[in-house]
Amino acid sequence: MDDMWTLYISLAALLIPALTCLLAVSSLVCARRKYSHLPSPKMSSRFFGHYFDIKREREKGIRPGQNPPDGLLLKWASDIGTLYILFLVWKPILIVLDPEDIQKVHMNRLHPKPKTITTIVGDVFGQRASLRSLFVLQDYSTWHPRRKHYDLAFSKSYLTGLVPTFDRCCEKCLSGLKPFADGVVQVPMKRHLLKFSQNTIWKVAFACDISDECDPTSGADVVPVGTKVFKAFQDKLHNFPFQHFQFFHPFECEGYRNAVRTLRGVGKECILKRMKVLDDGGEVPNDILTFILKSATTDSAVDIETLLDDFAIFYLAGQETVGNTLSLALVLVLQHPEVLERLLAEIDEVLGSRTSVTAEDLEKLKYTEQVVHETMRLYSPAGFMVVSKESPPGGVTLSGYHIPAGTHMATHPACVHRMPQYFEEPDSFNPSRFDPENKKPSPFIYFPFGVGHRMCIGMHFAMVEMKLMLCRLIQAYDITLPPNYKLIVVEQFIRQSHDDITCTLVPRK
Repeated sequence: MDDMWTLYISLAALLIPALTCLLAVSSLVCARRKYSHLPSPKMSSRFFGHYFDIKREREKGIRPGQNPPDGLLLKWASDIGTLYILFLVWKPILIVLDPEDIQKVHMNRLHPKPKTITTIVGDVFGQRASLRSLFVLQDYSTWHPRRKHYDLAFSKSYLTGLVPTFDRCCEKCLSGLKPFADGVVQVPMKRHLLKFSQNTIWKVAFACDISDECDPTSGADVVPVGTKVFKAFQDKLHNFPFQHFQFFHPFECEGYRNAVRTLRGVGKECILKRMKVLDDGGEVPNDILTFILKSATTDSAVDIETLLDDFAIFYLAGQETVGNTLSLALVLVLQHPEVLERLLAEIDEVLGSRTSVTAEDLEKLKYTEQVVHETMRLYSPAGFMVVSKESPPGGVTLSGYHIPAGTHMATHPACVHRMPQYFEEPDSFNPSRFDPENKKPSPFIYFPFGVGHRMCIGMHFAMVEMKLMLCRLIQAYDITLPPNYKLIVVEQFIRQSHDDITCTLVPRK
């Protein structure tokens, strides 16, 4: 009897892997046949498809002036056209780079967010992160009412009234730099700007003050927590479609889960405190958190966990994208003295000897806005596969090709922004290309915040924050990069410098 069980176990040990491999190969063959009518770059592996091409490009791609894996994607676009299919093993990804196709993809409400995005940011190795947040919801009828409700809190007119609060957050960051502004101490500017973006979100969006050391509830510094959660998203994206194999690294996965738990724990305490004030009939600020809570009363499908999903994604997107984009803008300005000179001239003209910035001042800082836009053109915050949609039932036609239903369609802004047919000298830093006197680029050619009805809800929030901080920072300090500094940008779910951008500062006279 024991011999029979041993035989059965041995057979199962042989058959299960064999059947699994057979199923994987069958899925792969079916996917390749399904998309055989579409242009596709040459694959380096028949089984893995373009997986290792992308992976190698990311690993070797830490170099000045190039966003991995954009160089490879642009080369393929140059070789075979602006629409082509990639195979990451069994998972097909359609790259869409033509403006007309991008318009079709993003302006059609029938095109939902792809399931891939939910897989990447919905949970972190079993720990819920943003499973039902606005960012990942697929069903338009569920997504639209909640988005419409939140839009009021993110509208340009509403945020204009909060400019004094944004300005106080800038002042707090600049004051924190004063002890180090002696021209000798190496100041990690990226860390300070991430801290600034964190403080601004807490103050403006959630009406909470946060000290330099800790968050308002748990006593823990949540900047590294947010960064770690984004690192988890990055690892899942970079290992896609093998992201679940990271369970074989239990300590690393547990660290990621702890980061998500900490972030959601901070959010839960903040939400429960506000809910108690509302229940007691107390006065509450008309901020983003209040709008989030009001959505729970108008939508029975929104529970505390869904509120935390939105809380987490608002916080993460706001901290990481703004802090890192500001860091990149600072480097680019310092590396181009003519841009710095023009920026200072505009600041002097608009503000004079004043340091505080009003909403009226902000509207006049046109060149400052051009610098921010040009930074986002060169280094679009969103990484590979993030700005994407899924083809609807029945499929869709793009560039004359039928795209089957359920296809992940990636409209990659970082590639489109560097295509010479859309931007002259695309690799050069030239804020004047966004001068109001020049023709405004099409929203399907320049779309760092996405485009269409799923455009980033925090676009106006981010622009106010970045314009204000860049203006105040350049006005307050004479900042110097290390000699021969080279900006190296990496893709870690979003674009950022690979280092902390250490600089020396002295107060500007």
